[in-house]
Amino acid sequence: MRVETVVESEVVELLARADICPVCSARSKAVDGWIYGAFYNLLHNEDARFRLKSGGLCREHSRRIVEMAREKSDIGSLPVSVVFKELLFGQLNLIGPGERKLFKRVSSSRNTGGCHLCEVSRESEKRYVIAIAKFFDSEKIRKLYEESSSILCIDHAREVAASMRAATVEWFVTLQKSKIESVIEMLERYIGKNDYRNTSPIGEERNAWLTASRIIGETRVTGRNE
Repeated sequence: MRVETVVESEVVELLARADICPVCSARSKAVDGWIYGAFYNLLHNEDARFRLKSGGLCREHSRRIVEMAREKSDIGSLPVSVVFKELLFGQLNLIGPGERKLFKRVSSSRNTGGCHLCEVSRESEKRYVIAIAKFFDSEKIRKLYEESSSILCIDHAREVAASMRAATVEWFVTLQKSKIESVIEMLERYIGKNDYRNTSPIGEERNAWLTASRIIGETRVTGRNE
């Protein structure tokens, strides 16, 4: 398929991925890319350290940093230890006197709005929701989504539908329902084949529950350090 822009090329690549929400995929890729770029040379990356210290880290993204440090030897535990030490010093400075004021909040003048990686995630999410909604006006992009096992999750399907032209919404809603029905059918086949009376082998339906988990999740990044 011939593509006309870099963004369209990225959308095509996302829609070609199997059994995963393209916006969720783009969001994860953006976060992982930022983490890798920041931590690969963190000791000389003052801007990244400042951004992480200013807003702190939410639990989801602190876990992801640890996962990537374990997965990638060129990140490792040293830069993560440096950042976590700085974050803990920040937490220590917030401990104030008094029984009811033991832990103080960061003052609004210092608070940049929470976890920086949540902001990276939100910006990527917004960008690709708008891009996918726009490119669904193209017949070739619609055909690609029709033929792909890629499927937008509940949250992002709602946002894409709200961002697209009215003329395209009916097509999108009909197709999205058909894709969800296909996953339900696969789940039913998998459940049925686990009956002790079944003699048919379990095939591709064995992974339907994983596909379903990527569709039904409505987790939204809030930017709060929860």
